[in-house]
Amino acid sequence: MICDLTAQIDIRKVAKMVLEIPETIHFEGERIVTTWTGTNFGGRRQWFLCPSCDRRCAIIYRIGTGPLWCCRICGGGRYLSEHESPHQRRLSKLLKARKHFGQKEGGILAPFPPRPKGMHPTKYNRIRKVSLKLELEFLLDDMAAFLKMSTKDLEAVLAESKL
Repeated sequence: MICDLTAQIDIRKVAKMVLEIPETIHFEGERIVTTWTGTNFGGRRQWFLCPSCDRRCAIIYRIGTGPLWCCRICGGGRYLSEHESPHQRRLSKLLKARKHFGQKEGGILAPFPPRPKGMHPTKYNRIRKVSLKLELEFLLDDMAAFLKMSTKDLEAVLAESKL
C-alpha cells in the first residue's frame, strides 16, 4: 500500500471540520475508537486507535483485507518517496523549495522564483542561497555521471577552462 495514494482519514483535519469528535465512531460498519493525550502546555490531542493493533495514530488508511481501516504499520504502508531513487528524492527536495515560493513549472533550470509578498528579504535570500548551492551541486553530480567522471575531476576541468 502506498499511503499517499490510499484513502485516509486524518484526525487533525477532521478536528478542524467538526466541533467535537466522539470517543467512538461507527464508520462503514467498523468501530473506530479515539483517545486523548496531554500536550506540554496543558492542552490535549486526540488520536485514533488502530482497529487492528490499538496503536495511537493520527491517520488511518483504508485497506482491502481484514479490518477496513488500519494504521500505516498494520497495512504495510510505505510513502511514495520511499519508492524513489536517492537521485529522484534529491531532485524532489530541490523542487519542493521552489514550489514553496510559488514556482509551478520549469524545474531547477528555470530562474529562481521572486520573493513572495510578505516574506522578509533576509529569509528569502538565505533560502535562495542555500537552494541555488544545492541545485548547482546536483547539476554538477549529474553532469559528472553523464561524462563518467568524478565530481572533483569535473570541477577541476571547469576551473581550468575559466577565462
